[in-house]
Amino acid sequence: VPTDKYQSNGGPGFKECYELLRRHVTSPAGAINMLTRAVIFNILIGNNDAHAKNFSLLRHANGTITLAPLYDLVSTEIYDRFRNGDMAMKFGGTYDFKWVNREHVEKMAKDIGVTPAGLRRMMLSMCTSLPPLAEACAAELGRPVAHSIAALVTRRASLLLERLR
Repeated sequence: VPTDKYQSNGGPGFKECYELLRRHVTSPAGAINMLTRAVIFNILIGNNDAHAKNFSLLRHANGTITLAPLYDLVSTEIYDRFRNGDMAMKFGGTYDFKWVNREHVEKMAKDIGVTPAGLRRMMLSMCTSLPPLAEACAAELGRPVAHSIAALVTRRASLLLERLR
């Protein structure tokens, strides 16, 4: 287990996380899909603190090993004191969301062992589906912070859609 949780300080990156899934999870395909969705979700909500220690494995009583349910899903980007633009792990070679483009998606796909077309398709799908869900949650909660997060999700999704099409 690494002692450093941030990739920039020597902690693991996404490549190492996916390698761990392939080596240890009983059914890696589902875990890879779930982790990939979590990575995209964290990018869209502005969770710049999504480091490797926020992803865990579970060993079940029957001996199977799965990716644990996701936790620590929080938008850090909406808070001024946490708004530095740097993600905890590189996405396709960059820590900064504002630079993520098709080239980064292709590099990320190579790093994590999935097809660039599949990763791009999943990103486009989530960029289309997540903003209305975030807006609906914000409307139901009625809190200013929820509306700020929904607006951030919408902005980030729009930027990615523009860059990936």
